[in-house]
Amino acid sequence: MPNLENRILNTKLSRRKLLTGSALTTGGVFAAAAGIERSRWTAVIDQWSDWKNSDKSNEKFLTENRNKLKNLKLGCSFSPEEFGINPQNIGPDKISEYENVFKALDVIIDDLGITDIRFGIRWSNAVDSKGNFNFSFYKPFVDHCLEKGANICLNIGPLKTFRYPEEHPPQSVLQNVSYVPSRGQRITPDMDIAKEGVLQMMEQLEYVKNNYDGKIGAFQSDNEPNQSSGQFGWVMGSNYMISNIELIHAAFPNSQILVNAANPDNIGKIATMFKKIIISGQIETDKLIFGYDYYYKKPKLSDDPIIRWIDPITRARLAGNEDLKKNRQDAKKYGYKIEVTEGQAEAWKPYFSPGSSAREFRFMLLRCMNEVLDMSKQSLLRIWGAENVALNIINGDLTDDHNNIIELIKKINPQKPKLYLF
Repeated sequence: MPNLENRILNTKLSRRKLLTGSALTTGGVFAAAAGIERSRWTAVIDQWSDWKNSDKSNEKFLTENRNKLKNLKLGCSFSPEEFGINPQNIGPDKISEYENVFKALDVIIDDLGITDIRFGIRWSNAVDSKGNFNFSFYKPFVDHCLEKGANICLNIGPLKTFRYPEEHPPQSVLQNVSYVPSRGQRITPDMDIAKEGVLQMMEQLEYVKNNYDGKIGAFQSDNEPNQSSGQFGWVMGSNYMISNIELIHAAFPNSQILVNAANPDNIGKIATMFKKIIISGQIETDKLIFGYDYYYKKPKLSDDPIIRWIDPITRARLAGNEDLKKNRQDAKKYGYKIEVTEGQAEAWKPYFSPGSSAREFRFMLLRCMNEVLDMSKQSLLRIWGAENVALNIINGDLTDDHNNIIELIKKINPQKPKLYLF
């Protein structure tokens, strides 16, 4: 999306033509060749409009979008492993990194006003050397958040938790199961790896029940269950996910349960799963949260000469996929919530943005508010990359763009209520 304005200007298309439709020739020849209906190209106009409207000062952006922003709450995801520590390497040489985790949490909660934090629990980092459940690595950080009044969503897996390599089964488990599922294989409840994971998840739920009962606002089972990503690329089957959700609800009937999708093609799968759960009547609909992960600048796709200018939402709409719109309608009909679980504000190598561009941050906010969330009600958008924002503040490594991003976060978030409390 960056430099899209220059690219369009270089085609010598006027704004008037763009808005009246002949500027749909931004890809017109391509569209005609692909047989895409002309009406679908409003998606390109919508994306272009959001990009154009992101090129404004913070003050003007906040003023023009105040009616939507008043209902927006910014949260984040947080992994202590991003600071270079794990249970295996904690020692005297890691004291500064360990302390930086607490400093980062202080910055996120106290300075940025972010109090809705998704915390990832990696299976391999929640066991001891013998493979027995052990929460001692995560406990100080979770305790610190709760002491500061944060509202925590625990991503407990068991097989997938956010941030690469995502799947974290201990080696002891992989060596003892009858077979390790192949890449892209769908996980079902009868598989050994699923059974081992559920046992670990139940131990974790029991621990949380005994130590944090009434303090955890939301839980998430496996991250991006329908996305074949991570070191093994497993896809979580619907029956496996529903079983995990029911186990979480049985242990914490008052907590919310989050399930997220990594791209528009997976939205319908989660919506269908939600409908099965709702029809069963075992879980109240207002306990379910649909999460969407918005990434618009990724390797490979961003290198394509055409696709790089079109974000995943626009690509889906061009293909006739309006599931984000339908999801908002279903959420109203059935009563479940919608959030943005990961709003990209961190660069994927080899890129240096998002995360270092205030305009791109504003663009991300607009895309999520206009295409994903229902801004007629309070909505949560979790920033992806909050760890880096905090480290930049701690190290004093701030550009004007960083300062503008920080200003936006602070002005959007002041004294807004925590979401998903029971």
